[in-house]
Amino acid sequence: MAHEGIIILSNSLPARFCNELLSLFHARCVPCSVMNFAIAAWITSNLSTRQVTSVREVMDRLSQVPVVPPLECLRHISLVLVCPDRQLQAIIERYLITARGQLREDLITCYICLLEHENDHSRKGACRALAVLNSARCLRAVTFVATNDPIATVREEASDTLNKMGHDVDELANFETTKI
Repeated sequence: MAHEGIIILSNSLPARFCNELLSLFHARCVPCSVMNFAIAAWITSNLSTRQVTSVREVMDRLSQVPVVPPLECLRHISLVLVCPDRQLQAIIERYLITARGQLREDLITCYICLLEHENDHSRKGACRALAVLNSARCLRAVTFVATNDPIATVREEASDTLNKMGHDVDELANFETTKI
């Protein structure tokens, strides 16, 4: 069915584009892929509004799903954490604080990965999310950001994260140096 839909599209699209679509969705459940794209778009667009009702709706729905959202959605969640609206921050914090088990572990792993994102606001948001999640597993990565990130505000955010977790960046950085 999905393959037939792409063939129908091929009458109006360039052949190269159709071949790329076919290779992209080959051996995949196209309706599932389209649904995942649609859900991710809904999440990111609602989070981007910075409207309390929209953000709350997204986070309430996500809290009912025991699976980590796509990385780009997590990035947008962390961007809400760095916006100045304390009410929006509280909505995100509640989601992160109530995450349990494998979902919590996956969130920590994903936010550690987002510490390497090219966008400095995304790195700051990842630091804030990790501060809320408060896991010792992220200490090395956050310490590295606190001492090596090229952007001063990101280094400060990482240092604040370590302080919120009860650690001092200088002690951790010295420990890592001594350890080597």
